[in-house]
Amino acid sequence: MKVAATVGVPLRTPLPSSVMPSGRCPSITDHVAWPVPPLAVNDAFAGALIALRVGRPFTAVDTYTAVSIAEIVSLELGRAITASREATERRQALALYELARHALFTEDLDESLQSISMVLASALDHDAAHVWLRRADRSLHRHAAYPIEPSEATQIWENDHGALSGALRERRLVRVSGDAAWMPLNTREGLVVPLRADPRPLGILVLARAQVPYRLDDIEMADVVGTFIGRVVAAAHRSAVVQRVDLPAATAFDAEREADLAESRELN
Repeated sequence: MKVAATVGVPLRTPLPSSVMPSGRCPSITDHVAWPVPPLAVNDAFAGALIALRVGRPFTAVDTYTAVSIAEIVSLELGRAITASREATERRQALALYELARHALFTEDLDESLQSISMVLASALDHDAAHVWLRRADRSLHRHAAYPIEPSEATQIWENDHGALSGALRERRLVRVSGDAAWMPLNTREGLVVPLRADPRPLGILVLARAQVPYRLDDIEMADVVGTFIGRVVAAAHRSAVVQRVDLPAATAFDAEREADLAESRELN
């Protein structure tokens, strides 16, 4: 008897030839019985345990044995899934802490964005992270990149690529592949994330990997980070506007104070 566990694979998928003693997949003429107990993890179907036998059918005892083995495999699978999820959540929580620390204690926006890009690449297993900010003329300029590398495009427009317009106009994360001029070098897959802020995105975050494909938890985390960076940029813009508004008043106050000091010196 040969036993194979399949997780998240349709049961009609042909099995590898290695599961058969004869070195080939079974056919109907082999008279193979297939007990298929489910692998249930936390009351959810996660796969199936498939038992194969050539030449004679399974007995009731074999079926009970297969079910018992499936229960043991389900427990081990559940532990592995839980451990992996907890490790991912800890890594994401630490990354968010580092992002907040750089945003709070770094006054210069470009320096803050550069630090954020470095944290994203190192803590969340991205091979590259770029931040492009949108200007009033709808052009995009790169303000941060990790690793620091020359870019073929120093200025891009939101109509240059469907991913850019999707992120900036439709405010949605876009998954891309290819070698566009604005993509990080030597990468295969990327995520274009809008930097959401009211009333419209303030730019895009481009995350890229060379080998490992993006999973659902990577995409969800990227969406959260994009919103966070958008708020950081919006706060910096509001602070700059306040400083520009206050500048004339401060200048007038300084001039008045200088005049008072000059008058005081003349009287003395």
